[in-house]
Amino acid sequence: MNNGIQARSTMMLGRSAAVLTLIALAGCGTVTAIVPDAEGVEHISVLGMSCKKPHMLTQDCSGFSGATRLIEVSEFRFKMAGSEDGAIVLMMGAKPNSDAWKGKSAETANVAYEVTKKLLLDNGINISSVEPVSSGSMLSGYVIKTDGDAYALLSESTVEK
Repeated sequence: MNNGIQARSTMMLGRSAAVLTLIALAGCGTVTAIVPDAEGVEHISVLGMSCKKPHMLTQDCSGFSGATRLIEVSEFRFKMAGSEDGAIVLMMGAKPNSDAWKGKSAETANVAYEVTKKLLLDNGINISSVEPVSSGSMLSGYVIKTDGDAYALLSESTVEK
């Protein structure tokens, strides 16, 4: 009888350990909800990035807070920073102005990217690559590399804080 209780206790401990392991692994996962342009691209960690790495961002970048210029594109506000020539843009912290997007924070960075991409393409600026920026498993934004001065075009959409 004592062996039966021990066997059940051991089995329950094993199940508990398995559940705890799955919970821990879920918290360490990578971001999967990214735009198709960034699929398969290694994520840039918010914690490991600066204004000098992995890209040199000389416009509206703070070593303390990252991107600092607030812009609005198609009812999505986000902060951006850019390279000297404007061909590289960091976009972070997208927030929708429309009530339709309230509570859908996981999707807002992706939609903000897509409307930004449309604006760039409509103005003759092509995107050469997109890198997701994340903090743990949370998508924070994107680094967009282009063939033109995307930063100057997007700066036209600056809003006052």
